[in-house]
Amino acid sequence: MVLRRLTNSRFVRQLGWSFSSRLVAAVLQLVVVVLLARGLAVVDFAKIASANAVMLSVVALNGFGLMRQTQYKRSVDPDDPDLPAIFAVWQRFTTTSAVLWLLGCGALYLLTDDVLFAQLAPISPWLVFEQQTTLWNAISIVDGRAHEIMTSYLWRRVPVVLALAVALAVDLDVAWTWSISLAAGSALAYVAGVRRAVPWSRRVLPGRRPPGKVTFDFSYWWSEVGAQVRDLDVVAITLVSAATGGAYALPARLVRPMNIITMATTSVAFPRIARMKVVTQRQLVLGSLVATAPVAVVAAAVGLLAGELPRLVGDEYAHAIPVLRILCALAVVVGLGALLVTFLQARSREANRFSGRFIILIAVVQVAGAAVATYVGDAETAAWTVLGVSTAGVLAIYLRALKECGVERTDPAPVTATT
Repeated sequence: MVLRRLTNSRFVRQLGWSFSSRLVAAVLQLVVVVLLARGLAVVDFAKIASANAVMLSVVALNGFGLMRQTQYKRSVDPDDPDLPAIFAVWQRFTTTSAVLWLLGCGALYLLTDDVLFAQLAPISPWLVFEQQTTLWNAISIVDGRAHEIMTSYLWRRVPVVLALAVALAVDLDVAWTWSISLAAGSALAYVAGVRRAVPWSRRVLPGRRPPGKVTFDFSYWWSEVGAQVRDLDVVAITLVSAATGGAYALPARLVRPMNIITMATTSVAFPRIARMKVVTQRQLVLGSLVATAPVAVVAAAVGLLAGELPRLVGDEYAHAIPVLRILCALAVVVGLGALLVTFLQARSREANRFSGRFIILIAVVQVAGAAVATYVGDAETAAWTVLGVSTAGVLAIYLRALKECGVERTDPAPVTATT
């Protein structure tokens, strides 16, 4: 009984630190979105928002699920001898993606003479430093050191906010300021966090791979990719209509930080669920409702204040008010879905495989539906379509999660391929 109380107390403290850190990150990200919207034309903001969605998709694609596997193995055995090798392989992928991003931006700039591609070039070092500090934060949470991630978020986000504020005040180029400060903030977070990182994860560039078995669980990867493909709805809508993309992109970027709050719960809950033999339906339902409540409260508040959007970013965004209210509801649905997927990932191979494949399917349908809705309607039509598809998908995931309740988990860390 005493041990259980201590464990629960530690979990609450971890959740508190993770929640407060993610909340600060969400607020800072909202400020960044508002500053970008004030400093850019509607069409230019849609382009930057689309580029941001592509950036995050690259992060999901190049990890092949190895970061989540690192969390899983660290949860089960902190001294797992395979962890250094997994990190080394993961780092090769992240570094390769950064190099390809830089080359791609250079090639597109030469071909199109569009300055946007030059402005996106500084994202290359961001891809290296941001992902490394994200992995450190994941390990800190698993190890019970969630208080360390607050500093990481502050170093990453505050420089961007300050730089954009200065750029607007003295009329500097907002897009250049955003990309350069984003890269600088991620580098500062790396410097600030390198001492607390476990020794085998401190290297900034790939070196010789340590001995160890490296597995690729593509179910984890599919879940990550699906979650990012879903956010490509902004890109699809902008490609169909740049004007509609502007009306949709701002609300989409404003509500996205709400799910950072949900991530606070999932990041702490994952190692705990992975260690539990059995989870009851009552635990699943109550845990999901309680963890989704903060997002629901924030979404309701933003929805009520949506009418103030033109005052915040300009009258040209007046037609985005109903879109923002619809996407506030979407944030709650997506938050609940993220919690249920985390539960499935930690329970069994079969459940993990289902969640990965199903999220990919729903994401593709959502993006395609958004593009079609934009073609036949407007931004509001696209928002309703995305909300409908996401709601149906989360309902299906919930029904699958119920099947895992009451079943004793016996699977080891899921494995589908080995190199």
